[in-house]
Parts: sequence; C-alpha cells; structure tokens
Amino acid sequence: MGRVADRRSPERRPAALRGPEEDDRVPTSHPRDVHLAAVFVAAPAVSGEVESGIALALLARPISRSEYIVGKWLGLVAIVVAYGVAAAVVELVSVQVVSGYQPPHPAEFLAFVLGEGIVILTLALMLSTRVAGMVGGVIAAILFGIAWMGGIVGGVGAAFNNATITHVGTATKLILPTDGLWRGAVWSLEPSIVLAAQSGLGPAVAANPFFAAEPPPAAYVIWAVLWIAAMLALAIWSFRSREI
Repeated sequence: MGRVADRRSPERRPAALRGPEEDDRVPTSHPRDVHLAAVFVAAPAVSGEVESGIALALLARPISRSEYIVGKWLGLVAIVVAYGVAAAVVELVSVQVVSGYQPPHPAEFLAFVLGEGIVILTLALMLSTRVAGMVGGVIAAILFGIAWMGGIVGGVGAAFNNATITHVGTATKLILPTDGLWRGAVWSLEPSIVLAAQSGLGPAVAANPFFAAEPPPAAYVIWAVLWIAAMLALAIWSFRSREI
C-alpha cells in the first residue's frame, strides 16, 4: 500500500523522483502566465485599432504599414519582457526566501520563457491583422495547446520507440516552437539530482511532459528566432495587403 500511495501522491515521493511540476519548491506557473499575457495584449493590438479607426488616423500620417506593424511588435515585446522579468524575479526570490531553493539556471529559464512568450505574441499579432481580437486570441491559445499536446505525443512515441508518433511531435515543435522552448524552461528549473534520477528511468522518461533531460539544441533556438522573423514578415505582408 505504501508503494501505491507513493505513486499516487507526489508529495510523499522523494524530491529526487519528482518532476518540477510536482515539487513545490520549483516555480512552474510563470511560463503559462507569460504566454497568456502575450496572447491577451497582442490579439486585439491591430484589429482593435482598425475597428475603432485609430489605425486609419495613424496611417494617414507619414507612417508606413510596415513601420506600424514593427512598432506594434516592438512595443508588445517590451511589455511582455517587462512583465516576464518582473514576474520571474518575484517568483524566484519568493521561492528562495520560503524554501531556500534556487533553480540552477535562472538566466536560461528567463530566456526560454520570454522566447516562448515572443513566439506566441508574434503569432497572435499576425492573426490580429486579419481577424477580430477575440477570435485571434482563441486561435492562438488553441494552437499553443495543440503544440504542447504534440510535444507530449512525441515524447510518448520516443518512450515506445515509435518513429511515426515521434515525428508527429517533432513536426509540431517546428511548426510552432513553443513546446521546445517550454522544455528548455523546464530543464533550467530542475536540480541535478532530479535530472540524474529521472534520466535513470530510461526511455520511458521521455513521456513525462514536465521533465527535460537537456535544453533544446542551438539549432532549435536559431529556428525559433527565424520562425519569429518569418511570422513578423507574414504579419507585415498581411496588413499591407489588407484594405482599411
């Protein structure tokens, strides 16, 4: 019975066998907060001003549509970065004061979380050039969830050595690179004892969505940057080709 209880109750298992989502010392709500904030601020950014006529008044001045979109994007990124940094500092300091735990890679954690927020922000901004704010926000949030589920599916495929399912997860990580960055944030929070304990479980650990044995490779980070640039270019093209 003790073994069964340990499997069902994370708080009764040794800290080394818990993932970061199960360990109350590790801050894990922050990544979701940043991506939700990014969606909320970006989804109505363009569509709201088009509907209210503000965009038309601004574009009547010597401001190109490209400059309008880039300016919006820079402003929204500044908001998300400011919020993300402030929230991260509060969470990390609070955890340090309450439990004495300090994540081993706080700078990497912040970089991955902000990168994830900028990815979903750019997607929501692009959608805002074509659809209403609420619709764009819902679409962006759903796609974020699908990408996260795709990462879980890919992990299950890796655990069972199923190449087809693994490729599905890899494809979702490339189409929307939020889950790969999320894994990087998870890795940055995990103490070495957790990494060692979980890695010792073998291939099955790949199915755990709240564990990452290593950060995403540099090539994936570069891909995420290129994805952001491509999505921003698509937003510019979409807005330039739209009648206001």
